[in-house]
Amino acid sequence: MSRSNEFTHGGSVGKNLVLLLRAIMNLISFAVLWFGLSQWGADTVLFGLPAFVPTLCTLVGAGLCVLCLIVNLIGPFSHRVK
Repeated sequence: MSRSNEFTHGGSVGKNLVLLLRAIMNLISFAVLWFGLSQWGADTVLFGLPAFVPTLCTLVGAGLCVLCLIVNLIGPFSHRVK
């Protein structure tokens, strides 16, 4: 059996771009969540930001992480169920 680097999407440029955007969205959501959680208990917030920013970042990051889980895990499995 010959080895192929095309995996399951046939090397489609559109599919590769969608996968890239999903990966970037995952990174951004985890970065926002990490920043919010890391600054939540700090006495002074990095970059001189207002005190509500860590809470806001935590909530937005958690929401984005849940959205990414739905898009990356639940969505593909729901398309396979018949």
